[in-house]
Amino acid sequence: MRYRLTVETAKRYHEACFTVVMQDNYYGEKLAYVLELLAPEPVQAVALCPTAEVVRQREAARGKTGYHSFSVESLHESFMMHTPRIGLWIDNGDQTPEQTVDEILRGTDATE
Repeated sequence: MRYRLTVETAKRYHEACFTVVMQDNYYGEKLAYVLELLAPEPVQAVALCPTAEVVRQREAARGKTGYHSFSVESLHESFMMHTPRIGLWIDNGDQTPEQTVDEILRGTDATE
């Protein structure tokens, strides 16, 4: 239900001439599922894929914990193994947020 509601909201904003960015964790076949729900809207998928070590370091620096019932390594391995390579995949582990945005803009037609 969360995916369908997100897609419907994104479509309404797109119809109102907004550029929409949907951010979530779309693991495995959920990525293709969400992209199918978005059809026929123009969509560009971007996956940010830092290494498990970088995720662990970032998690340790946060004021909250996002990993409770699974390890960073198992989640990272599962994501990398089971998620279809659709769109632009970026290892942003050694990038600033600004550098990541620049790479996304270079790797998509977002600037056109």
